[in-house]
Amino acid sequence: MNRRANRSKAIKLIVAATLTPLVFAACAHTNLPEQVATAAPVGTAKLQLKIAVVADPSLTIHEPLGFYEKLNPALADTVREALAADFETVEVVDDKARAGDADLIAIPVTETHFYGNR
Repeated sequence: MNRRANRSKAIKLIVAATLTPLVFAACAHTNLPEQVATAAPVGTAKLQLKIAVVADPSLTIHEPLGFYEKLNPALADTVREALAADFETVEVVDDKARAGDADLIAIPVTETHFYGNR
């Protein structure tokens, strides 16, 4: 019985010795300097990011009147022009593999809804 009590005390001592530094480490607090970020005036600065707009040459819409309309490159060019106002570099690429060094990838998507008689 005495041996079991000694083991129990030893285990408690080991657990306490292990947890004590962790408790003190969790209580440590370092005051970090305040981060100040000033915004550029509207329309004067572009974000320093490179964006790749993926053009999908197979993107077409089948119109109800029976003809097909290719949306690219016109859709990709429209997205590129819209993003170029706020980002430093925006380019149209043919596939995602060519966009390897871009910071962001933009993939134009369109949905068509036809209303009226079915």
